[in-house]
Amino acid sequence: MKQIIGRQTKLGYIVELENENSMTTRLSLAKSFQVVVHSPEGFRWGDSSPGSSQLSAAILYEVTSDADMARQYYQRFRYDCVEKWRYTFKINEFQVKRWLRNKGEEKYTVDMASIIDAATAEFEKILYFYIRVKHVRVSTAEQEQEMTPLCELAILLSCDWIQEYRRYILELDPAECGTTSEGYKWKPMLEGIRDQLPLFMDLLCDQQPDHWLLEKSEEVKRDVMELLARHIYLHLPFF
Repeated sequence: MKQIIGRQTKLGYIVELENENSMTTRLSLAKSFQVVVHSPEGFRWGDSSPGSSQLSAAILYEVTSDADMARQYYQRFRYDCVEKWRYTFKINEFQVKRWLRNKGEEKYTVDMASIIDAATAEFEKILYFYIRVKHVRVSTAEQEQEMTPLCELAILLSCDWIQEYRRYILELDPAECGTTSEGYKWKPMLEGIRDQLPLFMDLLCDQQPDHWLLEKSEEVKRDVMELLARHIYLHLPFF
């Protein structure tokens, strides 16, 4: 899944492209000139400047590889999205395609199969940390020090996963999907978070009872409960 990530630094506005293999490069300014040339100096965001227009065109072209479409929609995308970003931003290809679909570009309808593939890959990272934490035997001070960052990372990965994919699960219609739908493929991922998250919360609470991530974990639990409750094919006992 492509993601475009921007941040402001002392060196200026930095915009990076993260590809499907999590490899990061700079978003190409030169490539965006195939659409329009507003700002040879570089990208900006958070305003209606030429740099923001250039970034808008660059993002649409990177995601769709359609220069004509990018040329048609980049000013609207700048107004709807780019102008509203502040110091940092992150947007993925599915969010861009969702925006295009809402503007009437039906050929850019979100591809649920691709989303699920990306979600599965992300979830595998979560499970890796679940397994590591679960098998740590806390018997030395060194192992106790290892436990906390592992728990933190596993919880943060769970939070990120829910934040990234929650909207897609919510938008699935159970009446249309049924139990054999694409939507049903989310079930094992939600089950995994449901079953494993309490383990991390208990382990982290043992180390730091007042850790701020414990409250964040409760939010994730509520989100998972909502996802399970809204869809017939996901009805399962929870915690």
